[in-house]
Amino acid sequence: MAKEYPFTLDPFQSTSIACLERRESVMVAAHTSAGKTVVAEYACSMAFRDKQRAIYTSPLKALSNQKYRELNEEFQDVGLMTGDVTLNPNATCIVMTTEVMRSMLYKGSEVMREVGWVIFDEVHYMRDRERGVVWEESIVLISSLLPGARMVRFLHSLWVPCARCSTRSRFGILAPCFAMVNNMRETGLFSPASHLFCCDVWLAMGLSC
Repeated sequence: MAKEYPFTLDPFQSTSIACLERRESVMVAAHTSAGKTVVAEYACSMAFRDKQRAIYTSPLKALSNQKYRELNEEFQDVGLMTGDVTLNPNATCIVMTTEVMRSMLYKGSEVMREVGWVIFDEVHYMRDRERGVVWEESIVLISSLLPGARMVRFLHSLWVPCARCSTRSRFGILAPCFAMVNNMRETGLFSPASHLFCCDVWLAMGLSC
């Protein structure tokens, strides 16, 4: 194991980690606060163990800054590249926006040649009409230019039609990917405002709330 945890892993976490140890790409679909970060940290730990490089991408500069602080507390040797800020660009683990990574792939950056793991946070941005192409191109370029690299992709919970999927492009099927779905919501959704609104409606109808 590249990393030990002081708590019992959820089934989707342990299964995802087992896939990582088999050098398989993983797509994790789970709600906010479900524990996707555990899988990301494990991929980073594998990079440190195997003397490779891990890239953690996010869609927003603010989120990149937050993840940089979190990962730097855990691993120390962490860099940040957002276009505006560049810190420790030769680190073992580098946090960057997805646009920065795509640019580095197009330019053939030396940094990318040492990458063993690429973590895509909020990969459901692929559905965005304007920015979605960034994720599509990045995934295809990684599969084409870095055949030894594996990807970990996180998105909000959704229905996935099969247990195994593949990265597809004009080059054909490029890399297998294990899809892990966790529909359990650890943090329930409750809006006091909507509850009060419903009470007003029910009282107006002569009902109790």
